[in-house]
Amino acid sequence: MKNGYRLLLTEQLKLMMPNFKSKKHRADALGSFVIMAVLVAMMIVAFVVIFGKFVETYTAIKIDRVSDVQARQYEIMSIVYFILFVLCIFVGVGGFCRSLFEDSDMNIIITMPFSGAQIFFANTTAVYLRQVAFTSLFLLPVNLTFFKTTGLIDAYNVVMTFAECLLLPVISLGVSAVVVLPYYWIKKKLTSRYALTFVLITLIAGAFMVGYGYVFGLAEELLATGRITSLFNEKVMNGIIAFSKSCFPANYLADLMLKRNVKRAVGVLLLTIAVCAATCLVVVRAVFIKVSQAKLNISVPHPKKKGVDFAPKNRLSALIRKEFLLVLRTPNYSFMYFTTALTVPIMAYFSAKIGAELFGGVLNVKVGFELCTFVTVLYGSLTNTFCSTNISRDGYMAMSLKTMPFSASKVLTAKMLFCAAVSVPSILLTAVVLAATGLETPKEAVMTFASAAMITVAQIMFATRLDLNHPHFPKTDDGEIKEAGSTVSIVIMMALLVSGAFGAAILYQAIAALLGNSSAAMQSANGVSTVISLVVPAVLLLASAVYFSVGLKSAYRNLNAEV
Repeated sequence: MKNGYRLLLTEQLKLMMPNFKSKKHRADALGSFVIMAVLVAMMIVAFVVIFGKFVETYTAIKIDRVSDVQARQYEIMSIVYFILFVLCIFVGVGGFCRSLFEDSDMNIIITMPFSGAQIFFANTTAVYLRQVAFTSLFLLPVNLTFFKTTGLIDAYNVVMTFAECLLLPVISLGVSAVVVLPYYWIKKKLTSRYALTFVLITLIAGAFMVGYGYVFGLAEELLATGRITSLFNEKVMNGIIAFSKSCFPANYLADLMLKRNVKRAVGVLLLTIAVCAATCLVVVRAVFIKVSQAKLNISVPHPKKKGVDFAPKNRLSALIRKEFLLVLRTPNYSFMYFTTALTVPIMAYFSAKIGAELFGGVLNVKVGFELCTFVTVLYGSLTNTFCSTNISRDGYMAMSLKTMPFSASKVLTAKMLFCAAVSVPSILLTAVVLAATGLETPKEAVMTFASAAMITVAQIMFATRLDLNHPHFPKTDDGEIKEAGSTVSIVIMMALLVSGAFGAAILYQAIAALLGNSSAAMQSANGVSTVISLVVPAVLLLASAVYFSVGLKSAYRNLNAEV
């Protein structure tokens, strides 16, 4: 088939956003894409501001009272490129894993009149293009911000930036190809070790939170004082200098971008690219041949139980247990809900801390309650989006439940109770942390908890009914939802709008203080905060309850697998 490669590549790229292939779900997919693009743009803007300030400040650091701006620039670029290189390896491993082992269409494609070379090169090219997209999303803001801040931007840097976006993925994919098989072997062996997998994921997330706290501390000092010298003492600087000189291949990429030893950097990088490209093609082709010929089989261990595990006699308890086991036995779901719920208190604390200090230092106004409630509602709502797949994640098992002696209210109540049992304790722990650290008083912490809890329950009820009306059942072999549907997008947008109301309260409070700090203005501001924190969530909860209840039996009866 003459155009087989192009046809296969097109289909592989469409799989990145499968809902665009369906006319029925195209509008939903477009809405999800727009919301995700807005969120990514917001993060990029925040990153550009902080990174630009960091570059400005770090390049001014002196060692033994001697300034060396070029050395500081080299250190920044080397470390940033190394971080990107490591991230690209992880993304590449995930791409190869899906393409080689988890592509449910592979068994069908190999029976069609496509050559093995066409299938192999189409899959490999798709992985490479995904890698280029990820690299560009990270590298373009970094490079353009760095060169704009340092005044080094010119045609050479712009051209080399785009060249790096195309060449760095080749190096990272060479490493990814070597580790993908061991990674998949470990992943398969851990598949049935649900509790162990959850613990490992949580520990990794905890380590990430430690780094998250360090970065927030750095950003806090940077934005508040404009200095970060206390974080970069002589010992730290010596370590950074030594690491930046040895972090291959990032150090040569930094040399190339900063026009240092260009000939040597080009030679080393071209040789590295050639070796990595050859390694990638040889290793991935060997694995692909084994997989396509069904000669590579990694068995999944299933530990034997000593006795029969009977389900609870209570129907509601049995349904809640089913929800818990479904999430626990799916690592992606476990991370999306259990692990993220555990990280909410940490993220909320660091965000509230830096926000309170900035407002206190710049505007000289206390907005502890409003700020704490804002971040609690924001993080609590964004990590509670798992409830928006309450129906969809059951897959075709939802049809089986309809044939069982369970009422619609009982099935949906079990799902909502399960979600609330995870999200509400997370919010409670967040309020306790905020009160214990002095960011708000115990009375304010109670109001924060009440407000966030009401919004969370309202979100769960609204999302569950919306997913019941418009389910997005997974079409994959493992029955796992791989991408966000329109319900998730709507829930995220609602969370941003509601938390934005608390942001408006903070702004109103600050304006009232700047207008003269009169008692009347402050009382008015406090009144607005109280209304937003208690009345608005109560109204949202009532509205969600009405939306959930009206026509519930009819909606459940009309639930169809073909929706």
